[in-house]
Amino acid sequence: RELAGELGNLQAIHDRNGPTPESVMVNLIERGASVCRVVNRNKHPYTPSGGTGFLVDPSDLREIIPDGESEDWQYPVLVTNNHVLSNDGLSPSVRVRHADAIFDRGGQRFRVDKILWESPRTELDVSIAKLRWENRERPATLPVSSDAQPLADCSNGESDEKIYVIGHPQGRG
Repeated sequence: RELAGELGNLQAIHDRNGPTPESVMVNLIERGASVCRVVNRNKHPYTPSGGTGFLVDPSDLREIIPDGESEDWQYPVLVTNNHVLSNDGLSPSVRVRHADAIFDRGGQRFRVDKILWESPRTELDVSIAKLRWENRERPATLPVSSDAQPLADCSNGESDEKIYVIGHPQGRG
């Protein structure tokens, strides 16, 4: 009691933005189940390779599905960067035939079957891939919004908007 009386409040928040509400933390944890590490299965686990990917319901991407290829788009698809996963395996990307998607939250690992759509890193830098589900339970998908709002300009330091990023740089845990 004496120490508390001398020091005042013994709690501290070391984030200039204040505390993070529980609802935000729960949302991050729920969405984190859809995020995976894309790795080269032939490299040592601690060797950097790949990056971050996430699952999307293919119905959210129906505008880009090529005619006659709907069979490959029946199940959740992996969305990542082309510099993470590509057919050519141009460094630093993982060549699709060596790629696995690891969902740490559910402890699941899936092989990448093939790339369904891609745009080179010099353009959109996107790869959309099919995973080998093999009758296993699928992780949840992230919702895709077609009416996304632009990010706020926070360069003047006046914005109180926050962006939370869930990722696996270079495929690390």
